[in-house]
Amino acid sequence: MDFHIFLSSFFFKKSQNVSDVLLPAIIFTAIGIVSLKTEIDNHQIKLRWSPFQRSYTKIKWSDIDKVEVVEYTFIGGGYGIRYSPKYGLVHNVYGQYGIVLILKNGSKKLIGTNKPKIVSEFIRNNVG
Repeated sequence: MDFHIFLSSFFFKKSQNVSDVLLPAIIFTAIGIVSLKTEIDNHQIKLRWSPFQRSYTKIKWSDIDKVEVVEYTFIGGGYGIRYSPKYGLVHNVYGQYGIVLILKNGSKKLIGTNKPKIVSEFIRNNVG
């Protein structure tokens, strides 16, 4: 069976529902649109999941007890928000580096980053 016949039989079967083609198209489109936006300055770390959050979640440096950039292995699922016993609430899209925050209230967070060297340098030079 050549590739053209395979595609024709897959996309043009009479028994195929519109949702069989539409749902994967929506998922692939959403993956391209959804992103984790992170901003770091001298006062705080801000993050938001675009396009779902309009405003940023803000974490002030004064509320953080400890911060470090770590290399981690796969944390149960890859993309999105989830809980890890080691890192607490994890926000990441892809990659293997993250900013680990231990807050003064005892909670933990990991925010994925694809710029670990820049973040490490910023923390070393600007965070108390």
